[in-house]
Order: sequence, then C-alpha cells, then structure tokens
Amino acid sequence: MVVVPEIFLNYRQPEAYAALALDDRLSRIFGADSVFRASRSIALGRSFDSAILEAIANARVMLVLIGPTWARQLRSRVDASGSRKLGWVEREIVTARDHEVPLVPVLMSNVRLLEKNLPDAFKELARLQYLRFGYRTADQDAMAIARSLMDLVPTLKPRRSVSLED
Repeated sequence: MVVVPEIFLNYRQPEAYAALALDDRLSRIFGADSVFRASRSIALGRSFDSAILEAIANARVMLVLIGPTWARQLRSRVDASGSRKLGWVEREIVTARDHEVPLVPVLMSNVRLLEKNLPDAFKELARLQYLRFGYRTADQDAMAIARSLMDLVPTLKPRRSVSLED
C-alpha cells in the first residue's frame, strides 16, 4: 500500500533548518510517510518535478514556512518588466491553490507577513490565519501545529505512541 503524505512542507533554502526541524517533529507525531519534504521524500532516480507536483495534488494541507527574508526574496523574482519568474516555492504555492489544498503560513520566530510586502499574486498569504514555529520553542510549537493540523485535516492521526496532551 502506498502512503500519500498529507502534509506538504513548502520552504526556501534559508528556512531549510526550520523545515528539517518541523519535519522531524511532525514525522515523529504522524509518521514520516505523512509529511512531504522534498529532500527526504523523493525517491532516488525519481523526477523531482513530477514527485513534487504529485505530492501537492494529493496533500491535505501545505505548510508555507516563512522566514525573515521570505517576502523580499519573493519580490526579487519580479523582473524589470514586471513579469514574474516562478521559482519552485512560488510554483508549489500556485499548484496547491489550483488543487484547493489549504495553505497555512508558518511564521518563524518574530517574522511578520505584511500584505504590502508581497506581490499581488501572493497577498492572500498575509490574510490567512498562521501558525508560529521558533527554534527555541520548536517542541511546543510543533505540538501546537500538530493539534491545529488534526483540526484542519480530520484524517490526520498521531501514531499510537505519541501523546499530544499538554
């Protein structure tokens, strides 16, 4: 039986440390097969493009990890003519939207996501209810994220050996 990851982690390289930490904690709670993080989840020899797009299409939620330089990096992808060059992070978000996969911004520590700092196509992210994930509070934040995810995705269940009680 093939297990389809229900949680898709979307992140830029500067947030790779947070993606790894969150993946580790959510995988311990829900099982590694429930969480998709490209560098861990794509099988050797598999097409990166098709694996990512398939994982998004089948995901129940996308966590968009947003660090201090995230909005600036997104804005920098707009060239002088005003055209957008979609990188993988942006393409993943657009694909999730197209497949009606709920987007949940996960803001690192003291990050604020302001609509005025985002290109028009991504302003919606600043209007979405978000979660927080901090390096110093990673365990508590991951538990709070896990509880929120179970409310959002009723099919998502912790492994038997994990307690999400406070």
